[in-house]
Formats: sequence, structure tokens, C-alpha cells
Amino acid sequence: MRRGHVHGTLLIGINTRRWTLLLNAGVPPHVVRDIAGHSAIDVTMMIYARISLDEKRAALTKLGDRLG
Repeated sequence: MRRGHVHGTLLIGINTRRWTLLLNAGVPPHVVRDIAGHSAIDVTMMIYARISLDEKRAALTKLGDRLG
């Protein structure tokens, strides 16, 4: 394995955590996109926006509340 490949993998792991933390902290996706240097919001959202089980539950609870 090449040294640059290992470093690149480490860098991807750090970036993934950094951008995911920003999104989970409520930073708007278009701001994270600009910070990350992505040209399109799709890249930011597809790669870094991870939905936790708690977030899914909260969303479904809100839907249930609205539906009565």
C-alpha cells in the first residue's frame, strides 16, 4: 500500500467526521458545502448527512403529532 493512499484515507475519515459534526450541530447544509469546498450540495448531503436512529424517531414523532 502506498504511503499517500494511507494518508488520503486518514484525511477522508477526518473530513467525514468534521462535516458530519457540523451538519448534526444544525449548521445549514449550504454553509457546510461552502466550508468543505464542494461545488454541489448533493455531494455534501449524500456523503456527510448521516441520519441517526434518534433523528428518525423524532421526525416520525413530529409527523404523528401533526397527523393527530
